[in-house]
Amino acid sequence: MRAKTLWIAALFLLTGATPFRIVEGPSHLPHVARSMLRAEYWIQRAPDPDRVIVSAAATEALRDRWRREGLLQDLNGFPDLVSAPQLLAWLAENDSYLERVARYNRRGERIGPAVFAELKRNVNRSAVQGSKKTRWGLTIRRTSLRLVPAFLLATTRPLDLEFNVLMHSGLRLAEPVAVLHASRDGHWLYVASEPGLGWVPARDVALAADRRSLDEYRARATAVVVAAEIFFVLPDGSRWEQSARMGCRLRPAGNETWWLPARSADGALNFVRARPLQPEAIAPMPLPCTRRMLLTQAFRLLGKPYGWGGTSGFGDCSETIRRIGLACGLDLPRSTTAVRRALREVPLGKSVRDKQRKLAELPAGSSLLYMPGHIMLMIGREGNRTYVLHNLYGIQAQDQDGDFVRRVARVVVSDLSLGTGSRPGSLLERVESGLILEP
Repeated sequence: MRAKTLWIAALFLLTGATPFRIVEGPSHLPHVARSMLRAEYWIQRAPDPDRVIVSAAATEALRDRWRREGLLQDLNGFPDLVSAPQLLAWLAENDSYLERVARYNRRGERIGPAVFAELKRNVNRSAVQGSKKTRWGLTIRRTSLRLVPAFLLATTRPLDLEFNVLMHSGLRLAEPVAVLHASRDGHWLYVASEPGLGWVPARDVALAADRRSLDEYRARATAVVVAAEIFFVLPDGSRWEQSARMGCRLRPAGNETWWLPARSADGALNFVRARPLQPEAIAPMPLPCTRRMLLTQAFRLLGKPYGWGGTSGFGDCSETIRRIGLACGLDLPRSTTAVRRALREVPLGKSVRDKQRKLAELPAGSSLLYMPGHIMLMIGREGNRTYVLHNLYGIQAQDQDGDFVRRVARVVVSDLSLGTGSRPGSLLERVESGLILEP
């Protein structure tokens, strides 16, 4: 799950290795009619849209296989004791990566060795003495899983502020975590979550009394958020501070209310009863994993903002695909490369002709398209054009002054002609394979 080094290829979707000018991109993408922005347009064209393509039993089998293969962190089988050598190895895993890619701060200045030295001190390796007992908790709000115990912004290019390479992933409200270690300043916890290992702010995690009490909550969290985002109100009528986003699993409390995790003054886990402002935005699990459902969920995210590694947005390309899957019971891995390893892959060939032919054979609505650093949901075809829904940061283009990026930074519908004429080529020229969601 520590695939951050491979994520760097996605800093700009259609760019190469040199710096680029960034301009605001088009509000409407070419070859996309207004009617194509509705899920029903593509559902009507999808093959057998109401057939269950991944059963509840199959999703459990897939999740177990992905855990065994290390594509998802296995919290069910996570040890109650972690040895000091293992924990120290995990804590040191990102050292060389950070000094290689974390080059500039938010002011565009070079990050010096003193900053890295302070980060390493705050990792608090000296406190790892003997085996550590695993503690358990739930996130009480949306939060970030980071590679360092600090709110530091670091980029590979000066002032490339939308791409903080210290971000691993976003974590949902009510995400279970195994707590393994604390930072020297006490403000950060090193945790194992299903998307991977990393640091989260201690204020965002409430600690359960024991593993059994957390397992009980998870077992009873039998509903899932299917809207892009919903808000809650408390019994006194005040609004709950945090929203829940697509894929969050919640525990029913009766009478259209839900138990939300909260943190007491001493950091302990407790729960508050809250009522959603949109009751229809929460559905019982498991949802049927059909092409109709996958497309419906995908289009609920249309227009939602891009956020690299979960930064300040609804997610990046792989997080968007993960949320769609979670709503349908599929706990897909977090990174593009891990998703590629998890699913059945269909190579598309090298030539445009081969790709067009292979794309026409893929089932729309249940196929993903992969290129290095980017992943998309294939939603259908019109004529010889293949259409996808994806969270797109930018489109590379060229003018008399050279290469530049048209910034899109949201979930869009597009065909694969984006980037035509640019130095790296179009999406169609760069896409490598199809990934089939059906087992």
